[in-house]
Amino acid sequence: MLDMGITADLAVLSACQTARGGNGWGEGAIGLSWSLFASGASTAVVSQWEVDSSSTTSLMIAFHQRLLNATTRAKGAPDALRQAAIALMKNPAYRHPFYWAGFISIGAK
Repeated sequence: MLDMGITADLAVLSACQTARGGNGWGEGAIGLSWSLFASGASTAVVSQWEVDSSSTTSLMIAFHQRLLNATTRAKGAPDALRQAAIALMKNPAYRHPFYWAGFISIGAK
């Protein structure tokens, strides 16, 4: 994966536990996000635990809408993810942090 030449500003891995990985001696956490960074991506949105499919769908749609909407444009992936999580919390079915807190944005933007 390291020689893929990824030029994306943002990589979104919305599957379960995409932030997990092992610890490499002198390297820190090594997982899919590390591989994306080493391949050229500058920012990744990844999940820390097994996530619920329906709430993840809602969260990812809200996240991408906030990134792309010119009138309410988020200030990068972390802000868009935060805004999407806040929107999801307003749904009583998804109020518990399990449904929205599993995703993190790591990287430069």
